[in-house]
Amino acid sequence: MICVGLSLRGCPVLVVGAGPAAQRKILEYLSEGAFVTVCALEKPEGFAPPDGARLLWRLEPYGAHLVPGMMLVHAATNDAALNEQIVKDARRFGILSASMTACGAASVRSMAAFETPQLCVAVSTKGASPALAASFAKTTAQTLSAEWESRLALLRRARTCVKEHCPPGAMRTALLRSLDQAPEHCLLQMAQSGEESAQTR
Repeated sequence: MICVGLSLRGCPVLVVGAGPAAQRKILEYLSEGAFVTVCALEKPEGFAPPDGARLLWRLEPYGAHLVPGMMLVHAATNDAALNEQIVKDARRFGILSASMTACGAASVRSMAAFETPQLCVAVSTKGASPALAASFAKTTAQTLSAEWESRLALLRRARTCVKEHCPPGAMRTALLRSLDQAPEHCLLQMAQSGEESAQTR
């Protein structure tokens, strides 16, 4: 398994199902800026998408014709056999797929994530407990943030300085690799120097 951050801004996503768990995923995809199509037999009562959400309802039984053109298909019904078929259809069309129920054919596994201004921690318990995964992600992110947040901010500024002022090559690569071990006062000096130089251009 390769862990990646998937950007879905402006991308078409199909969610099949509209139960409570499916609704949480729908809102998550909408918050990421995806264009979400929901296939369900009826709209859930009380479901309130955010203003301006790009959401299309297909109130019909699932069919494979809904899959082509999507970037991601999320099988979110309470029927494991149907979810597996949805995932297989997505794979047949070369489209990323996730399933709310256990499905070895799914190409994407959701992970609980927690973000701070400088870092993001994602955790999976491999289906054992999504609630614990969320708790682990939050606790780990907050612990790391307390110790590393200020240094990460300096590292980000220093890396930007190196990339803007040092042409690609061995020296630039060596500088970037050395930043992790650099004292904070050196990082601050480098960041400030680069920012002052940018302001005088």
